Amino acid sequence: MASRDLTAVFSERRAATNPRRRTSAENNGFSRRVKPFNVSKRSSDKNDDHLLIEEGIPSPFSATTASLPPQWVDDVDSIHSSLSEITRLMGLLNSMHASRLGSVFDRDLDDMEGKIENLTREITDKFRQSERMLQKVGAATRRAGGEQATVGANVQRRFVLSSLILN
Repeated sequence: MASRDLTAVFSERRAATNPRRRTSAENNGFSRRVKPFNVSKRSSDKNDDHLLIEEGIPSPFSATTASLPPQWVDDVDSIHSSLSEITRLMGLLNSMHASRLGSVFDRDLDDMEGKIENLTREITDKFRQSERMLQKVGAATRRAGGEQATVGANVQRRFVLSSLILN
């Protein structure tokens, strides 16, 4: 997947956070380093989540407390492996077609056509299975909402594009 350089954004956020951190510590009478026992998490203190995270205290409002990825990530991995298998099978099918065309007068013509039909059916079944899993991923990410919905839509677009390239 594509990535982008976030160095400039990080630098801006760090520069904006440092003055806030200093003024927050000075206004509250804390020393420069916030002590975990002196920090209270009130609902009105939502702007100080970065202080808790820096001290190693997980914030109840932060997204960093999740330890396992959602279930749909496993489905995405299985879709990826299915598309890799489809690519391999399509290469095999192309070679079978080439050898079938080269042997027009061969006695094994009917047997070769049966193998080609079976392989074509297997590839079609794998496409349909991948399509169902992709729909399942889309439904799961839409249910989750927020950033997961955006990521799920991007994942769906990527796999649809990959399957169109395979066709």
